[in-house]
Amino acid sequence: MQNDKKLVFQKLVFYFFLLLFFSTLKATAEKPDSLRLGKNFIIAGYTQYGEVLATNPYLKQANTLNNATNEFVALSFQLLQQTTGEKIWEQEFGYPRYGLGIYSASFFN
Repeated sequence: MQNDKKLVFQKLVFYFFLLLFFSTLKATAEKPDSLRLGKNFIIAGYTQYGEVLATNPYLKQANTLNNATNEFVALSFQLLQQTTGEKIWEQEFGYPRYGLGIYSASFFN
């Protein structure tokens, strides 16, 4: 039991410093595959892959069973409109994109 707590603590410290490291860089994520439609419309698609951190009792119990929830993969498709700065709020917020999207994830169970 003591080793489990130590391992969880080590993981938390590792992920904290990893987050701290990447938050100090001016890095950008891999650009999504996208297609422009007309002047201001964009269709974009993203993929994600990651590991589930057992941060609560339910996930800790689920990870000890035969069908552990350790990894996930996700897909996202979006229809976006790029703002042009014609309105003051668009300039104030850095020319954001807004629109509709769908997100789906699988935990390999």
